[in-house]
Amino acid sequence: MTTILEAPAEAPAILPPRRHVGAAVALVAGLIERVEQLPDAALADASRTVEELGRFVDALRVRIAGEVDERSSSSLPPEERLSQMYACPNAAGLLALTTKASRREVQERIRLDRRTRAGTTLTGEPLPAEFPTVAAALHDGSLGVDAALTITDALAKVTDRGAADPADVDAAEASVVALATGDVAADEAPAETHDDIRAVTTLWATAGGSSRCTTASPTSPPRTGSTDIADIDRSAITRYPGSADDRETGPHPDTVRAAPRES
Repeated sequence: MTTILEAPAEAPAILPPRRHVGAAVALVAGLIERVEQLPDAALADASRTVEELGRFVDALRVRIAGEVDERSSSSLPPEERLSQMYACPNAAGLLALTTKASRREVQERIRLDRRTRAGTTLTGEPLPAEFPTVAAALHDGSLGVDAALTITDALAKVTDRGAADPADVDAAEASVVALATGDVAADEAPAETHDDIRAVTTLWATAGGSSRCTTASPTSPPRTGSTDIADIDRSAITRYPGSADDRETGPHPDTVRAAPRES
């Protein structure tokens, strides 16, 4: 049995040595005390650039959690499971020990990696990830973990209940990821907030998995028309001061109510 204290201090060359990671941590930590010195414009820009950095770190945490899960699979003999080598019952237990993150957090990382990790068949043939478009955007830093979980959780529910054609799910995934990452045509409006991403995903998922769904806002009169998932953008989304995010932090003075798009 191996204990955490006996784990090697240096990772293989494929990852930066621990001392390099420590240097990066020290650099970031040194910036914390300087935040209050930033001018307004620089502070707003810092919120964006640090978030970009965080997305790459989060994607790596998801990938590492998934690999620990893979190497701790119950399909392996007990003596070959990584979790068992550290006297932990499963991957979540090992990750909770090594990361000090909550069980819920590590389980979310494992779940997301399972859905965004490519695989192989028994004969060694490559298999795409369950949600390859989300996977690509997550791994290139253009999509955050929160958005990736929101999209994959909603689409997985539709897939699991067999409520949609796989081609429609693929189209919905591609369209929502494009809106979430801003990879849209010049005349299209990207999602501006996570609430927008959640709303667009929910619109599709709650339409019964149909590739067509209405885009009426909650305050709009009933509509008889429908629209393709690719046509749904944040102009169809109504954000309220009483949203879940606002209840946690207080309504933002700039909260607006977007008008629904005309038919």
